[in-house]
Amino acid sequence: MGKKVGRPPVPKRKSKTVLRGAMFAPEDVKSIDRVISESGQDKSKWFRAAVREKVERHKTKQFIQSLCQDLKQDEWPDPFEATLTADGLPPSIGQFSLDSKLGGQGHFRPIGASSLDKYPSRGATLKVSGRTERLLVTNMHRCPTSSRPAYHIWFEAVEN
Repeated sequence: MGKKVGRPPVPKRKSKTVLRGAMFAPEDVKSIDRVISESGQDKSKWFRAAVREKVERHKTKQFIQSLCQDLKQDEWPDPFEATLTADGLPPSIGQFSLDSKLGGQGHFRPIGASSLDKYPSRGATLKVSGRTERLLVTNMHRCPTSSRPAYHIWFEAVEN
């Protein structure tokens, strides 16, 4: 008897069990294939990453809309108390405020002593008081024009 032909079995916890499909116009396929090729990833990994990115953007948009839902046209949300944490560093408590209704950007002003200059520019977690969402910091830098320490952050809302 010969060897079995085909892919070896994958443990159930690692298997991808749901298949989603989509149809593309021929000109879109050329662009998509070019971008996938340039990324160096295989098609499946590239498509899964693209879908995850879109889902994260949607969660972030929902988070921002929920903060702004009861505001009148000329109002802007007051700053929220928030805690910024990063692995191996003490948490920083401060005020978080949105920069825009359109994207995941805001400011964080620590209250009291802060070790934020030691924080990585990405990967910290921001938890806004009274909210269930966690915000993953995708970029952070100190604002040079502020008289008090303040940090501009880019974030994505993520699952708890």
